[in-house]
Amino acid sequence: MKKHLLFLTIVFLSLFLLMACENECIHTDVDKDRKCDNCGADIILDEPTVEEPTYEPTDEPTDEPTDEPTDEPKDDPTDEPTDDSTDEPTADDPTADKPTEDEPTTEDPTTDDPTTEDPTTDDPTTEDPTTEDPTTDDPAEDPLPDDTVYLVADGKPAFKFVLANGLSEEASEAVTALVSSLDALGIKVDTVSDDAENITSCEVLVGSVQSRGEQYKLDPHTLGYDGYTIKAIDGKILILGGSDEALADAILEFKKEVLGISKSTESIEDAYMMPIDNIEKIDGPYDVKSITIADKDISDFVITADSTDTAEYTAAKSLQDQLYRRAGIWLDIVESEENTESAIAFNLVAPHICESEKGFTVTVKDGNLLIECGFANKIEEAVIAFFLSKIMRADSENPSFAEGYVYEEIDYRNIYYSDFGAVGDGETDDFYAIKSAHDYANEWGHTVNADSGKTYYFGKGSGSDTITINTDTNWAGAEFIFDDSEINAETRETDESGHYVKIPGDPEFYTSVFTIENPNARRITYGVDDEKPITSLSRGAENIGFAPGFRAIIMIYDGNSEQYIRFGVSEHSYTEQHEIIVVSPDGTVDPTTPIQWDYKTITYMQIVGIDDMPIVINGGSFEDRARITTVVKDVRDAYNCARNISVSRSNVIIESLEHIIDIAPLSNGCLNYKGFIMSELSDNLVIDNCVFQRTPPKYHSQTGGLLQSYEISIYNSNNILIKNSKQSDFYKLKGVPDLITSYSKNITYDNLKF
Repeated sequence: MKKHLLFLTIVFLSLFLLMACENECIHTDVDKDRKCDNCGADIILDEPTVEEPTYEPTDEPTDEPTDEPTDEPKDDPTDEPTDDSTDEPTADDPTADKPTEDEPTTEDPTTDDPTTEDPTTDDPTTEDPTTEDPTTDDPAEDPLPDDTVYLVADGKPAFKFVLANGLSEEASEAVTALVSSLDALGIKVDTVSDDAENITSCEVLVGSVQSRGEQYKLDPHTLGYDGYTIKAIDGKILILGGSDEALADAILEFKKEVLGISKSTESIEDAYMMPIDNIEKIDGPYDVKSITIADKDISDFVITADSTDTAEYTAAKSLQDQLYRRAGIWLDIVESEENTESAIAFNLVAPHICESEKGFTVTVKDGNLLIECGFANKIEEAVIAFFLSKIMRADSENPSFAEGYVYEEIDYRNIYYSDFGAVGDGETDDFYAIKSAHDYANEWGHTVNADSGKTYYFGKGSGSDTITINTDTNWAGAEFIFDDSEINAETRETDESGHYVKIPGDPEFYTSVFTIENPNARRITYGVDDEKPITSLSRGAENIGFAPGFRAIIMIYDGNSEQYIRFGVSEHSYTEQHEIIVVSPDGTVDPTTPIQWDYKTITYMQIVGIDDMPIVINGGSFEDRARITTVVKDVRDAYNCARNISVSRSNVIIESLEHIIDIAPLSNGCLNYKGFIMSELSDNLVIDNCVFQRTPPKYHSQTGGLLQSYEISIYNSNNILIKNSKQSDFYKLKGVPDLITSYSKNITYDNLKF
């Protein structure tokens, strides 16, 4: 090693001295018989010294003479120099050029002679030729590989950004920020889209660029969610991230590590990147190593979902994201109608056809993983719950789901009043908490449940608001109080001329507490002045001559015809001729609701769609019914209070309710209710296993009759079945029934005690 270092040092000094001789004719340390090649003068040779050079880098000095340099270094360190090398060195002997310590020559770098070059200057000959200087401008001294990508040269940009189509907002903002930083440094860089035609030699490709060649179309998902890469490929630089967030991180890394931009950067003269400088971050390792479904690796699966169904597709994207983020597994999403094997298949269905009792199920069938949910608002939550509990928190890092596997552990079908803040202490007004629960259920299709043992209180303060029910409702084990004692009723008084005058009541007086209806039902009303799809109808007609497009109950009026009704207390001189009929989508009249009269002119008609899906309002068991107590107000001549349960949709079952009336000692009377259960424009209503306490008549009204409420009122409805129900108290008063029906068809009573 010592010999090699000495050899290189001698060669270097020889070259230096020869150049000095050539330039300045310094005639030292050369053969006596030689003349200068430049000036022709005789050259006098100084006596050579045999002392070893003092600058030789040795660890242990030795007195042993050095070997004569040859073309091939000698291996034997014991070789002695020849006599010629000692007595008469040749012109090629590099040791002859070394000045002695006692008598420095003009070539001594420490001399003050201004004609002598300082070896500390930029003269390239003073540099060690074995060392590459990366700052040199001379390509001969500092060559860069041919595949180097030059980004900035002499302070000028040599590249542009090419952004992949569909680049995320986060990544786009990162590029914009980088371009602004470059602009602030005086370097203006163009940004073009993936489909730009002007392809140039030096480009920075951001994201999955598709137009520049196959070598740039790398799969970013091999990097993992937090992984990214910055590569120099074929004269371009590719920046790719495993996710939108990772791509934004990669752009920032490119800014700092490749361009060298920091807060303190004032300018950029040169910036380049070589393939050996590639930057790569691979995400992992993951807690989950593998997942198998029916003995097949999940990496071979796809996810199928309906892209037009927002809730279903969002849940599919969420599952895709969780698998990728937490397990490093990327699965493509394809349309559900595609015939695929090895699929994770989503199926969002309507609540009433969802086969799962809890509204969400995961099964492995025929080698596929099937996900079914009946609630659009719960499907994403349910999928994440399944993923976390059965994959991320599984006992094994290789979870497996065998053929026939079933997951049905969380109840997504049922919601409770307490979930929405209902207290149920019999004193706190729970009207709006319960309204919120039903509004939520109506939107998504959930079953609503009262909390067993609770008493829900409704007092004054709800105004014209009603609680709309359009899904299955379970009131088992609960009680309700309708406190009407502070509600001002509509009353009638006699004016000075002896005529009856109505005094309006509070909004609550005219508004039902619960309204069972479909708020999205198709309802079309044609008033007196509206153009109607039909202008007349004949008695017994089999088709109305108009196709509504859906099964409907239709109420038709002829305001020019009169029908006379009863005499007596409730005598009316007449009412406008009208009736209800049920028609099919093509307008065919249901034979159970035939047209009874001729309608020469139809002055008014209303069309209401019939709901195909039945809903049930269940009060519990046969003997332990949910109880609703009405606290009435002592008032005289108060007619038609609507604080009740009204039904204005089709296919409704009300079962196992008990109605109690709380009446304080009265001097004048009490409110007159339209009916505790009231039906209007409804088809196929069933009232089963209910108990009604009849309001006792307390006084004669000013019209001369006894004033009393009804428990059941049926108006303009069809196919009503009332069965297995009874009246708890009997007041044997002639002509005062518990049930009233008006303008309705097909009412059946079965096993009643009224």
